[in-house]
Order: sequence, then structure tokens, then C-alpha cells
Amino acid sequence: MVIGEIFEKLVIKLSRNRSKTKTNMKEITVEELKAMREQGEEFQLIDVREPHEYEEANLGGELIPLGQIPQHVDNVKKDRKVIMQCRSGSRSANAVKYLENNHGFDNGKSITYFYLGEPSGKSGLAVLPDD
Repeated sequence: MVIGEIFEKLVIKLSRNRSKTKTNMKEITVEELKAMREQGEEFQLIDVREPHEYEEANLGGELIPLGQIPQHVDNVKKDRKVIMQCRSGSRSANAVKYLENNHGFDNGKSITYFYLGEPSGKSGLAVLPDD
């Protein structure tokens, strides 16, 4: 079994446990992300979706699929906020928890809701409100 497969199974287990227990997950909304961009705040945006999802639509973040996070920990910044993004918030929350629990990160946040519907005709496209 490769590391990615082991990690995916661990993430599934964490997801099940997360729904059963209260979490102190640090979250951010798309509106807050938009404000951070507009104010020129420095942060790292990491998209933990799969490459085919990223190709459909993305916010310009660095693509590191969830199963590859363990191999790319050195690419995650510790000197600024790190915003994790996925389609629904589940994978990004698991990535944040993994980095906190296994590598001592305390600067990660998960986007609470990226995008589940298809109003633009492309799944995975975030809609950042204009106002």
C-alpha cells in the first residue's frame, strides 16, 4: 500500500470521527478570503482537490491533492496563514487537522464552503461574492 492510500484511509477515519466529536477547526468563509485578497494580506492558498477538479476551475491556489499532503509538508508555509480549499470543506478540514496533529502547524484554516452546486456549469468553481 502506498503512502497516499494509507493517508486517504486515515482521512476517511478522521472524517468519521470528526462528525462524532466537537472540533476546534479554524475556518474561513469565501467572503473572508475575498476580503483578505482585496486587502493584500499575505497567505498561502492550497487546493487539496484532485487534478481533474482543479483543471475545471480553481482560485489560483497551489494544487496539492489531499493524499499527497504528507509528501509535500515542506511546501506548506509556517510564516503566514495557510488556507486549505476543496469542494465542500471536508478534505480541506482534514488537511488542516493532519498538519496540526502531525507537524505542529497552527496557521491553517479551511474554507467552510467552497462550492457544491453547478450554477456556472463547472463543478468545483468557487463563487466569490462581489459585495
